[in-house]
Formats: sequence, C-alpha cells, structure tokens
Amino acid sequence: MKPEMIHRFIELRRERDRLKRELSAVEAEALAVEDVLREEFVAAGVQRIGSDDGATLFLAPEVRASVSAQADPSQVKAAFAEHGLGWMVKETIHPSTLSSWVIEQRKSGQEIPPDVLGVINLFEQHRVRVRLSGRANNGEE
Repeated sequence: MKPEMIHRFIELRRERDRLKRELSAVEAEALAVEDVLREEFVAAGVQRIGSDDGATLFLAPEVRASVSAQADPSQVKAAFAEHGLGWMVKETIHPSTLSSWVIEQRKSGQEIPPDVLGVINLFEQHRVRVRLSGRANNGEE
C-alpha cells in the first residue's frame, strides 16, 4: 500500500469528522434561531418576509402523526381496518406513512375518523422555511 494514500485517507476522515461536528453546531444554532423567528413571525402576524439578498422566509405548517403509545394494538388495527386503512398497519404504523395520510385527508377535506383519532397522536407546528433566489441561492454578494 502506498503511504500517501493511507495518509490522504486518514486526512479525509479527519476532515469529514470535523465538518460533521461543524455541521452539527450550525444545525443546532439554526434550530435555536428558527425558534426565535417562529415566535417573531407569530407576534408580528406575518406569514412571509423577504430579505435584502432576495431570499424569502415563510412559515410552513408541518404535520406529524404517530400511533399513541397507550393505544392497544388490536384497537389500532381495528380502527384502521374499519376505514379501509388496514394497509398501513403492519406490526406498527410507520409515522411517515401516517403523517402523509393525515396530510392527504386534510388536503381533500376529509375528516379523520374519531376512532382513528382516538389511537394516534397528532400535532402540527409551523416551521420557518427559506426560499432562495438570485444572489441568495448561491451565497454571492
């Protein structure tokens, strides 16, 4: 084996690990700033705001659903099967599948059956999103 390849690989792994740590710190700070911005959006009563570099920040609803930990599995299976949703229930229901179904129900104006609501957790939060365009898209000044 070539020593330079070994050293290069080690160097790349160290750089990768450093970047992962840096990314984790950036993501943590972004979440903290997002929490503050969300509160400011709500307090100001606005849905979107543009920045001077062409980016647009906006509030976007995010729906999450999961089966309640307290729900009896047979009750869950029965509630979903009764409404033609048995295909969702394996040993468990994947939260992404359930969340997607809830979103589709809302989009189509369908109500979620009460017995299904009785066995799931449902919450909605708004996330601050950004749409980049022009200079904001590629970070140029």
